[in-house]
Amino acid sequence: MHGGEGVQRTHVQRRSRASPRVRDPVADDVRSPPPVGCGSHAGSRVCPGRSLCLVMAYWAQGPPKGRLGRSDVTNGRLDPLTVRERSELMRRIRSKDTVPEMTVRRLVHGMGYRYRLHAQDLPGCPDLVFGPRRKVIFVHGCFWHRHERCLRNRTPKTRRSFWQKKLDGNARRDQQNATALRELGWHILVIWECEINADLPQVAERVRAFLDSHPSP
Repeated sequence: MHGGEGVQRTHVQRRSRASPRVRDPVADDVRSPPPVGCGSHAGSRVCPGRSLCLVMAYWAQGPPKGRLGRSDVTNGRLDPLTVRERSELMRRIRSKDTVPEMTVRRLVHGMGYRYRLHAQDLPGCPDLVFGPRRKVIFVHGCFWHRHERCLRNRTPKTRRSFWQKKLDGNARRDQQNATALRELGWHILVIWECEINADLPQVAERVRAFLDSHPSP
């Protein structure tokens, strides 16, 4: 009997000495995927410009701890992706049906307005087209379309000449499309990504005022 009690007591003591697993931040960081979302969408699985925000959020944590590729050092600065991986990532970023655009579409539809999507017969292929009203809405990403005085409008530090030319070309093409639409008698509203994230009710008020107004011919 005493022997049995001793065994039971030893078993309890062993269980009591067991400690929970201690997290190894370095090992966990290597195994874990990069964070999803940017500073404005931390912890969110859905983020406007998700692929671009993913890279920027990952880089904000500092240089990667894993193996680096041959092309990971650009202009003396570590890059979490190789040139080929970054090119592939940027290629996958959508130009249509983005999260900001889908947000505006649900908002406008819920307000009772009906529209046509991505009219290819109009300059710039507007995101939302209200034919009888002769009005269109563009939903622009701040990075890709050069939103002035916006924190997202920053030229990447790597391959600056390439990005400067590409992004300036986007902004110049937007201006040309807007001019062509106005010459055809269309009225334009541009909604920016940062405006959607900051104050969606204010965006709704702007949309209603734009669509319900009767501009002079």
